[in-house]
Amino acid sequence: MKKGGLQESNSDICVYIHIPFCKSKCLYCDFVSYVNFPHIEEYFEAVLKELEMYSHLLNSRGVKTVYFGGGTPNFVPERYIEKILKKLEKLSGVYEPVEITLEMNPDSVTIRKVLHYLEMGINRISLGVQAFDDIVLEMVKRPHGTGEIDRALSILMTYFENVNIDFILGLPMETDKTIERDMKLLETYTPSHVSLYLLDVDEETPLRRLIDKGVLKLPSEEEIARRHTRFLKFLEKKGYLRYEISNFAREGKECIHNLSYWKNEEYLGIGVSSGGHIGRLRYVNVGDISEYMKMVNKGIVPYGYKRVNGDDEEFVETIFMSLRLREGVYKEEIIKKFGDKRYRALQEFAERFREHFNVHSDRISLSEMGFDLSRYVFKELLETFSKKGWWKFAPYTS
Repeated sequence: MKKGGLQESNSDICVYIHIPFCKSKCLYCDFVSYVNFPHIEEYFEAVLKELEMYSHLLNSRGVKTVYFGGGTPNFVPERYIEKILKKLEKLSGVYEPVEITLEMNPDSVTIRKVLHYLEMGINRISLGVQAFDDIVLEMVKRPHGTGEIDRALSILMTYFENVNIDFILGLPMETDKTIERDMKLLETYTPSHVSLYLLDVDEETPLRRLIDKGVLKLPSEEEIARRHTRFLKFLEKKGYLRYEISNFAREGKECIHNLSYWKNEEYLGIGVSSGGHIGRLRYVNVGDISEYMKMVNKGIVPYGYKRVNGDDEEFVETIFMSLRLREGVYKEEIIKKFGDKRYRALQEFAERFREHFNVHSDRISLSEMGFDLSRYVFKELLETFSKKGWWKFAPYTS
């Protein structure tokens, strides 16, 4: 074991960089992000210093993927992104990433920025559309309208082969027409990847407060379920494979970086509130940007939470994340890492919830019903394995 629970490994590593700056704050957002933050330069200096803290680890590895999330990464000047990539190249033993993703909002997409990103080696864009409906976008305070979405996609689809579009179902003022417009957008631009999320109002957000006060109203569960089913059928018809609960891709265009999360592989999380998984070390950085910069500038690794997993925790994290994938959990891999007893326990659980699972000879995966009712399945899974003493804390997910 290395300092802080880091382990030696020859495998390539994925790197997530959190850029927490936005033009404005959307009503539904519960991510760590800041508007009008006065010390952006200092934040990026801290990010570079945090990367230096992992220099020994990076020097012994190749970088497999890099993912810039936020916040709104394309809101900040490109030079900050470029400095991070150059630092990674300098620190890494082998710097040949197969995928570098940058999240973008439509209002900040320009040809100049896109060309600069291409020069840096960025080869995948994730565009936060959320809904192709001006009324819905205005209602949740998105900083763009449908015209800017059209303009942004015209640019991105010209220069990038690998573009993802994010949608959220269940937003206030959403109608069947909203879904029709979303699907028409996909027919027009045919991106390689689509993410389709259901609105989550469990966390404390401005939207949640407005709903609780009766100021805003969400579509009914029945409406959301019907629209979700309609969207799923559309995506399947258009050749998108549902390879993960909320993610759909054309063949060969799955997000390699996010697959590392779902397979519970190793990745570094850099920046305020970022989480990582290295060896058996699971950590999440502090969520306050001032505290983050203060700790890094003092030479302190900015953990807000960390633990070194035992076999039990690692096993439950692995099945919890891997079951999100269509391929599910492979018998041989689980037995090799965690033993036959744990795989048989998972098999017994899957048999008990037979409608929600497909039990194959070599693996266990969620059925279509299991995909659609995944929240229920995972809740039952966590309760079951908690009783077995194989669950101590909730895994970090991105």
